[in-house]
Amino acid sequence: MRKLIKNNLHRLIALAVVIIIMVAVVLGGSQSAAIAYAASYVGENEYDSTSILDDLDGATINGETFDITNYAYTTKQDTQVLTFTEYCYSYYENQRGNYSLYVYVWNPQGLDIVYNSTLNYISIRFGDDTRANYSKYRLYYCSQTTGGYQGLIYKFKVYLDSDDKEEIFDTLNSLARVYSVSEIELKTEGNSKATSYYVSTKYTYSGFAAGYGNNNTTSSTLSITAEQEDTLTLNNVGTAYYRPDGNNGTDDYTQDSLQSVYFAVPNSYIEKYGYLVGLSAEWYEAVLYPMLVTSSSDAYNNLNSYLGKDVSSICETDDNFQYGFAVKTDDLTWGNIYNTFSYVYGLPFDDGSLYSDSSGLISSDLKTSNSSYYLSTLYSMFLNEDYDGESNTEVVSSSEIINALYEATEAAYSSYSFVADTYASYLFESYDTEATEFSIDMRDENNTTVPLTSQTVSYDNWWKKLWGNETVTSTKFDNIPVLEEVTAEDFSSSYTDSVNAANLYVSEADYADLKDYYNKWVNKATYTAADGTVSKTDGYTIYICRYDVSNYVSGDATLFSKNSNILSGSIGWCIEDASNYFFQETVYLNFDIIDVTFTNGEKDTVLGVVMSPIDVASASTSPINPGDGDSSCDGVDWKLILGIVLVVVLLLILAPILPYIVRFIVWIISLPFKAIAAIIKALKKPKDKNKTNENKRE
Repeated sequence: MRKLIKNNLHRLIALAVVIIIMVAVVLGGSQSAAIAYAASYVGENEYDSTSILDDLDGATINGETFDITNYAYTTKQDTQVLTFTEYCYSYYENQRGNYSLYVYVWNPQGLDIVYNSTLNYISIRFGDDTRANYSKYRLYYCSQTTGGYQGLIYKFKVYLDSDDKEEIFDTLNSLARVYSVSEIELKTEGNSKATSYYVSTKYTYSGFAAGYGNNNTTSSTLSITAEQEDTLTLNNVGTAYYRPDGNNGTDDYTQDSLQSVYFAVPNSYIEKYGYLVGLSAEWYEAVLYPMLVTSSSDAYNNLNSYLGKDVSSICETDDNFQYGFAVKTDDLTWGNIYNTFSYVYGLPFDDGSLYSDSSGLISSDLKTSNSSYYLSTLYSMFLNEDYDGESNTEVVSSSEIINALYEATEAAYSSYSFVADTYASYLFESYDTEATEFSIDMRDENNTTVPLTSQTVSYDNWWKKLWGNETVTSTKFDNIPVLEEVTAEDFSSSYTDSVNAANLYVSEADYADLKDYYNKWVNKATYTAADGTVSKTDGYTIYICRYDVSNYVSGDATLFSKNSNILSGSIGWCIEDASNYFFQETVYLNFDIIDVTFTNGEKDTVLGVVMSPIDVASASTSPINPGDGDSSCDGVDWKLILGIVLVVVLLLILAPILPYIVRFIVWIISLPFKAIAAIIKALKKPKDKNKTNENKRE
């Protein structure tokens, strides 16, 4: 027997392991749901597809048993959350496979909610720690009421991946699971952005659903309480930007662009919770495809019909196409107009550089493939006939840029995917698919300032400029606070608006808006919460948050037009007298402040924020190296003619002494030759002398 056991020991051990696993499966399966654990998507849980009215049957909402007739259509109520549901929570790890969260939304005005929009979110804090931050989670559509109650109530599922669930389980107290919900964001038809709806409720779940608690639990002990919480409503967020005068060292066309938001906090909140010391926000970054600004109405009107079209192959062959633009990157050199270009649009494409003939007219065999940015298509163009090429001039406003993105998306120039569920992807050179998460605590000494660089290039004299001997002056701003209070001193009449704006690191135009905002809110006597509740307040404190520094690129563009050369009779491209430039910048889509942090010195309090996301685009400013707007479109090179005239006049003035000047020049030129001749002669003399002595000996 012992020999038998010894010979089959490994088989017996394997059998024992199998039996243990089978017992574990049977015992565990008696209380766990049939679906294995995985990331939650709509359709995984049976509860995803259950009827809304069945779900809410017998539920207690606002102290009353749910009755659909109490939730009629009405214009007097806003969209709001009916209840927040926890599904299948268990403190046993092997029973968490079906854990999910659901939201039931009452839609009293019958709004057409875009239920599958990627802009639908909910903001939640898990656990009962008032110092913890809120996070945004995507809402997935499950269903809506139908028939006579069509669209009256919507059911959404909170998307939680495996990492989210693990963090939640680590945070929640199994006996009292607290979910603080500050807001939901829903997109409706006719609105490009989601609208934030006030929730401001702490939901506490205790007990367990049948089969998910203690092994002996055979019936549900689950219960829920809901109580209102404070949140901060921000429906008045302003935006600002600031660009130093010089470039940021990347190249001659790129500047630092500092992005900021400002908002008003009721003083009653500061009295209750202490000073504002931090906030959390998120956004999606996207870099615009180059946009064009021109002061030429002729060029604007001609090219408008070509927006969204690839013109690289038709700019020469299409007689109706009359204009093109190019941004030079190199200085004028002999034989070339410009060596290379950073942006080229509407000009013939070939291999080489742009050349001009002796008249100054650009030849028809224009070559532009050496450009670092050949734009075969233009999607957005702005006309500003007052633009005179002055540097650091604000030309295209933020709202005009955003409207242009909407219009270009509506035009549907080509097939595209959506960026931020709002704009056509072809309008951007690049864009993020994941949100940038931002958090600042001004008590963190390592993360309280934002850096800026301003670099200017100058030449001491024309000779240094000719040979490119530049003097670079660089200024770095290293002590700009990320978050600070705006006070009356920031608008002091002792300084000009320009100085005050620079001290706040905002543009002069944004400074004027910030000043108006300050005067409007600082003494405002009431505070209106997102639910419409109005309360008295002793005024507001204004804060500004400088959240990012990005690149702003702007290059002065030369305008070319098709024209006949009256000297040679050829057809080519000539330079128009107009001010134009291309620009690119980073825009911040779905910018949203999620929570704010207060402290009274002893206790920190994090409040959720109710804020509808916004899109932020800063106004365009003209290049830091504007052009001179010279024209050659009459087919005559006036610079060349003027130069010839000046030479002739100079010759006439110098005529009496010209022979002497010529003699002097000839004398100067001949000096080296005379010197060489003298040296040769000197070298020959010793030889001649030796030869004479030899003759004498003979």
